[in-house]
Amino acid sequence: EIRELSDKGKKVEEREMADKQEMEVRSNLEGFIRGKNPEKRAQYVNTHEDGSTLIPENIWGEIMVSLSENAPVFAQSRKFPSLAGTLKIAKENTDDQAGFVGENEEVPSIRLKFGSVSLNQKRVGAAVTLTQQLLNDSGVDLLSYSSDLLARRAAKAIEKSIFKGEGQERGFVGVLSTEGLASEGLNKVELKATVTGDDLVDIINSVHPAYLQNAAFYMSRARFNAIAKLKDGNGDFLLQSGNINGKLGTKLLGFDIFVSEALEDKDGIIFGDFNAAYAIMVKKGFSLKHVSADTQQSLNGTQLLVLDGYMDGNIINAEALVVAQPKA
Repeated sequence: EIRELSDKGKKVEEREMADKQEMEVRSNLEGFIRGKNPEKRAQYVNTHEDGSTLIPENIWGEIMVSLSENAPVFAQSRKFPSLAGTLKIAKENTDDQAGFVGENEEVPSIRLKFGSVSLNQKRVGAAVTLTQQLLNDSGVDLLSYSSDLLARRAAKAIEKSIFKGEGQERGFVGVLSTEGLASEGLNKVELKATVTGDDLVDIINSVHPAYLQNAAFYMSRARFNAIAKLKDGNGDFLLQSGNINGKLGTKLLGFDIFVSEALEDKDGIIFGDFNAAYAIMVKKGFSLKHVSADTQQSLNGTQLLVLDGYMDGNIINAEALVVAQPKA
């Protein structure tokens, strides 16, 4: 019993030390943003000659959570961590071979029909301008304010790239890009000028049932507003809001529905399971850059905070998605 109490006390002490160190890291990062105490913050903040600093892992984790909260399609896509180089991922499909075999028979290998995709390191960034008045206000938690604002701005860029990026040097391969729409196995539905409940059922039925459990709708605000008015034969709205299965949210015919600023009315409706369909490589090592001495910031009396990291995204299983668009 004495040993058990000793172990508990040791764990409490270790937790308190970890909490204290985290507070010191946050305090020194706050000093980095405000441009104060460069000698003191050097103990916990790895500042480079160009004025950037590598974000500690706990703060990096907070930013990743904020990215997921502000870009649902990013949260639902499959993430692969990477430290360096190119990541090659096999494409998947529902034709993979498996089954029972008899004695002395060869077990069928899983045949990956579509080959593989390569994910490279592409820079993703966002910036926020801080006024001197805000920097001088000690009552403002600048670290939380800045990291949240930067994450929200980066999330919009990432979300747009997942949906509409054209790949190449500067972006992901988006679902609605030329390459994305040409993906083998991608399900396509033609939308009428006025979408009906039957059209939505056709969209759902276009996806293999294996991908329906985690499927969701993605659309523009204009599309959402139009669909929100649809009713079934009993006069009940197809769109349901409130506490559904113990979770607050909005569902359409039993599936989650998300509105994206990256999508326009002409983009139509995307439906499917992004965890099965889309892969994102995330390189650990987001950095913050504090710019205060350049001409523009000096003239404006402001300071610039830049967040950047490296990611890439591509479709790995087009069969898990359906794109419903108006006829061109």
